[in-house]
Amino acid sequence: QKGVIFQQGDSWGKMPSPGAGNPKTRVKLWIELCDGGDFAKITASSSKERLCVILEKRGDADAIELGRSELLEKSSERYKKKVTVDYFFEVKQTLSFVFYDGTEADENKKLGMASCTVGRVVGSKHSKYSPSISGSAFKDTLEGGIVVFAEEVKSNVFDNDKLSIVFKGISLAAKDPLLQGGKSDPYFKIMRTRKDGELEQVYKSDVIPNNLNPEWPAFEVSLVNLCNGDLDAPLQLECWDYDGAVYGLGSSTDDMIGKKTITARQLIDETQLQLDDYKQRRVPIDPGKIGWESKLTLEIRELPPTFLDYISGGYNFKVSVAIDFTGSNGSPKNKSSLHYVGSDKRNDYERALAGVLDVLLAYDQDDMVDVMGFGGFKPAGSKRRQETSHCFPLNSSDSFEVAGGVEGVVLAYRQALETTALSGPTNFSQVIQHVVSQVEHAGGVEAKEYHVLLILTDGAVSDVKQTTSAIIGASELPMSIIIVGVGSASFGKMEQFDGDDQQLKSWSGSGRTSKRDIVQFVPFRVYESSGVSASSELAAAVLGELPDQFLSYMCEWKIQPGGEWGSRYTMPPGNWFVDSQVSSRDLDFSGQMENDGESRLGGADAAAAMFATGEDGDADACVATALYPDGFVHEES
Repeated sequence: QKGVIFQQGDSWGKMPSPGAGNPKTRVKLWIELCDGGDFAKITASSSKERLCVILEKRGDADAIELGRSELLEKSSERYKKKVTVDYFFEVKQTLSFVFYDGTEADENKKLGMASCTVGRVVGSKHSKYSPSISGSAFKDTLEGGIVVFAEEVKSNVFDNDKLSIVFKGISLAAKDPLLQGGKSDPYFKIMRTRKDGELEQVYKSDVIPNNLNPEWPAFEVSLVNLCNGDLDAPLQLECWDYDGAVYGLGSSTDDMIGKKTITARQLIDETQLQLDDYKQRRVPIDPGKIGWESKLTLEIRELPPTFLDYISGGYNFKVSVAIDFTGSNGSPKNKSSLHYVGSDKRNDYERALAGVLDVLLAYDQDDMVDVMGFGGFKPAGSKRRQETSHCFPLNSSDSFEVAGGVEGVVLAYRQALETTALSGPTNFSQVIQHVVSQVEHAGGVEAKEYHVLLILTDGAVSDVKQTTSAIIGASELPMSIIIVGVGSASFGKMEQFDGDDQQLKSWSGSGRTSKRDIVQFVPFRVYESSGVSASSELAAAVLGELPDQFLSYMCEWKIQPGGEWGSRYTMPPGNWFVDSQVSSRDLDFSGQMENDGESRLGGADAAAAMFATGEDGDADACVATALYPDGFVHEES
């Protein structure tokens, strides 16, 4: 359901559309205004409310509404409603934020809109991105009008884990004058720190009037809402004196009594803390203490990091593209050529480029792409010799780097068609070695880069042994290879490079094998019948495995996500990435059926495995459930 393809003999079939399966994770989005700026002034210019409608467009499907928020008069007011979206790495998910004057989505009252992709948000530093706003309310496009922040939701793990707490104040500082009782009217707030450093209120207690040793009512909070499942994430506990009218007396701004930075783990393990004064004073004031009793409803799990933990921790993708310039493509001037660009429509090379790069470049922060050709040569008059090159830059200079995102890559490709003679054969090893060299000189783990090489080709590879050796070497590096077959060739030899079923073995007889699966191959023709959605469906098919390949590398080398806010992960022993996957295997449970129709098995990677048949005993209608060490219940029908 990730959009991968399957092969039966020489025929290829297509799996469900992008986003048709279950998402690997969910992300919560905060949409907020920047302080000041033209947009804030426009939205604050009237006492009327402003409306923001949030839409998501997945691939080429129709846009759906995720939610809408009313914007109050204050220019710095945040939207009250957050939205949660299913996250698919391999799918281009476009978010649109449409602003209206008033409380209805009236097209005649549209102020403007902003758009970006979910990938662009989560792939930005601290998973925070500010799209530009344009519309009739602005003379020019407004940069930085809103900010979108994304955070992975850990609810699939911690939804049922709750913390019950009773807080009490101990000798709190008096803030009220004698006319109001000479004490304080205390309440407390718990604030969680998002990964971008902003505070978000999790809980606010009731006010207990005129009491320096209050005991507040018990409350319950889920670990998802409290700390997003991270027991060591910083929380801020604030104690305040309410200065509204109490017993009919007084009304002013609330005073802070004291505050303290704590963690969920402290709330579980400890029972009391000393509050810190919120400001420096000549004569120190003791704000008092806060005590508590807490109870966990479920056991806390320590889990391995996720793909988005690494992305939000600063990792990004470096993208390279290699394009086939062999003669089998046909002359670019011929309409039957795979390289023909004479019409208004993009050819299949360009469509494949656009579909894959539209997703990948959201995670490449410098938006620069290494673009190279293979199987061609520069014609007479060029500084290069007239011999076939299997790795040459498409730029007119000797630089492989191309700026401008997808459009920049397509432009470089079209310009190269005018100056490059098609030749052959089809060799991959040199372009792979080029990227391997880039990876080896990138600076190691500190670079926080994972390289992706996209190879577009119209035929089977010729240098099979050299390519196999190059892939085996690359499997030890932070690198993946995506191969897209363009045209009607059989591509039969390509499958041997895709290590889904078995390790790639060296042809040299040395016994050397690939460290992990880093290659994904897909023929583009499988998606041509999809018309305008072909590019997005292709992207879903070839990129579906990339997060798992990324994690397999991090697991192999025990690399933690890190990030400027520090790493709080405990890397489990063994191969935690493999252990956490649901794998298909042949299991013989004959003779182990019990009276309840269930068979209970032990396993190296499963605490328990249950196979329950349907009431009629039909093996085609059975459910396999496994409880793994990570605490998940995985279910496959």
